[in-house]
Amino acid sequence: MSDTREAPHTLMCNEVWGGNRKVVRTVQLASVTAWMASVPLDEGEGGGDLYYMSVCNHGLISRVALADVSGHGRVVSAMTETLQKLMHENIDVWDQSDFMRGLNEAFPLSAQNKYATAIVLSIDRITGRLAFSNAGHLPPRRTFILEASD
Repeated sequence: MSDTREAPHTLMCNEVWGGNRKVVRTVQLASVTAWMASVPLDEGEGGGDLYYMSVCNHGLISRVALADVSGHGRVVSAMTETLQKLMHENIDVWDQSDFMRGLNEAFPLSAQNKYATAIVLSIDRITGRLAFSNAGHLPPRRTFILEASD
């Protein structure tokens, strides 16, 4: 992959950023710096790697959602829009349960002989807590909370 980095992007409060298109970029969330690199096989249609990041309305919760969906094109693009919508709906919610339920309901791929797997990370800027949830591969829908210690 050639290094064609875009300028860094800083997320503002109540912003959701991401997609399934080519990106090589540093992204600054509230108290978290991420480096995002995704290069779809067919750049014109968008790939099966979905990535979204958000910062809540008060700059307290940063969230990162990464998903891998088999395939590309129209089916995956529809899932990209759904993931973006879920990020907006849950932007101020620390508990990831509803978000993960919505993700499972939004990705009904078994009838199409496709699969998806996802991870979601949420970071509380004040407490330093990190919530990690995964879906799609066993074990499904687990959430772990890690707390920073001094």
